[in-house]
Amino acid sequence: MRFPLSVDRPVICAIMKLEQPYVIEWTAWHKLHGFDLMIADNCVAGPQTAVLSALRDAGWIELVDWRHDRLQPQRRAYSHLYWRALFQGYRYLGFLDADEFLEPLGGPPWSGAELVRSLLSRRGVRSVAFRWANFGSDGREGYDDELVTVRFPRRGRHDAPTARWKKAFGRVGSCLPKAVRSPTLFMAHPHGFP
Repeated sequence: MRFPLSVDRPVICAIMKLEQPYVIEWTAWHKLHGFDLMIADNCVAGPQTAVLSALRDAGWIELVDWRHDRLQPQRRAYSHLYWRALFQGYRYLGFLDADEFLEPLGGPPWSGAELVRSLLSRRGVRSVAFRWANFGSDGREGYDDELVTVRFPRRGRHDAPTARWKKAFGRVGSCLPKAVRSPTLFMAHPHGFP
């Protein structure tokens, strides 16, 4: 266990099932934005596990084998990753899916990790939420192996029903009292923190 909450780099936690075509781009995007990454592998078929293992071996991600969980894999994996982040000393943590890319818009030119760290280091701030900006298929009906960030250049309307959803980052320590009170019932949620 590292010194409590001494790692200042925010960590993104994700669970991936059939995301092999996007894993490398997603990983590179968030590493370039300054995040550490913990990924739970929930894929039982296909090449995703080999790709994630190669990224782990290259030192780009921390990989957790989560292929055993068929009942509630996302919530349980996120809870597991929360505890792992806590014991590794991370201060800040967020949950994203493999088709979600955090991109700071406007303001000073900073990385995603710098933005998260600057917001969560403010006194009294325990969590921050970022609204989804949904990028649709742009009329395409078939898969194309272009980068996701190149294929989908147009964002949906800000008042669309799906634009009300958010993804959150929080201080790892702010969840601790609830997690300690009932560690077996504590379930991390990808859209917010307790």
